Amino acid sequence: MKTAWFGYITLSETPRANPAMPKNILITGGAKRIGAVCARFLHGQGANVLIHFQHSKAEAAQLCADLNDIRLHSAAMVEGNLNDMRDLEHIARTAQTIWEGVDVLVNNASAFYPTPFANANEAQC
Repeated sequence: MKTAWFGYITLSETPRANPAMPKNILITGGAKRIGAVCARFLHGQGANVLIHFQHSKAEAAQLCADLNDIRLHSAAMVEGNLNDMRDLEHIARTAQTIWEGVDVLVNNASAFYPTPFANANEAQC
């Protein structure tokens, strides 16, 4: 079985009752930039991806459509503010019910403020 290294584990190392079933991966901040690249890569390795977003609904919808065109019912999206407990509960419920659980969490979400490198300062960290 071909595996892909991503982070500290390979997809074949994640626990699953039935190894023939695809891995289910929740990617926070998965609609744009690095999160979208992770989603495309992991999807290409056979995983189902749940794409979390807060403000990037159009990008998340387009990414889901693109991935589902490749493999039907293999991508979904969930909206939520990770600083709001009610939204966290909604994200967790969605992740639990969409494909009966999550095998891997890619904790990618962040606040992004495009700043020219020369203007970056310590207060922005």
